[in-house]
Amino acid sequence: MVSETEPPSTVWMHPRVSVGPSPIAGRGLIAQTALALGTVVIRLGGTVVSTEQLHALFDTAAALNTYIDTFAIGDDTHLVLPDHTDIHYGNHSCDPTLWPVGTFELATRRALATGDEITIDYGLISDDPDFSMTCACRTATCRRVITGVDWQRADLQQRYANHWPAGLQRRIDHLMRGNS
Repeated sequence: MVSETEPPSTVWMHPRVSVGPSPIAGRGLIAQTALALGTVVIRLGGTVVSTEQLHALFDTAAALNTYIDTFAIGDDTHLVLPDHTDIHYGNHSCDPTLWPVGTFELATRRALATGDEITIDYGLISDDPDFSMTCACRTATCRRVITGVDWQRADLQQRYANHWPAGLQRRIDHLMRGNS
C-alpha cells in the first residue's frame, strides 16, 4: 500500500513500459503490451520540497544546465523526482494517456495498445506560476503553451475532474464553491 502522505524514495514504473522512440520529443515511455483502463503505470517517489526550495533547485539546475522533474502534490508542496530514472522520459500531451489516481500514483486514462506512448499533461501536475513551455504534442486538443496555472482553466477542470493532485483539487473545489 502506498502512503498518501509520504512518498517512497524511488520511482516504480510498470514492467511493461520502457523507453523508446517518441514523435513528441525524440524519446518517450512506450507501452510494450496492451494496458487496461485504470492500470497503475507509475508510482512516484522522491523528495518533498516547498515552492521556495523548488525555485532554488531550479536556479541551481539552470546554472548546471540540468533538468528537474517535479509534481505538485499539495499546497506549496512539490515532489522532486530522483535523477536518472526512466520516468524522465515521460512526455507531455494535451490528451494524456495517464492521470493521477492517488497522491503518488498515475494510471491509464484509457485502454492503451502496444506501442502507445505513455504521457501526462504537465498542466495537470504543475502549479508553479513561473512554469511555461511550448507544446509539441500535436493532438486535436493541443493548447500550444502549457503553464503552471492551467489548473485554473474550466475546460481542464472538467476534463480531469477528480484526477488532480490533492493540493490543486482543493484549490479547484474552493474556486467552484466561490463561483456557485
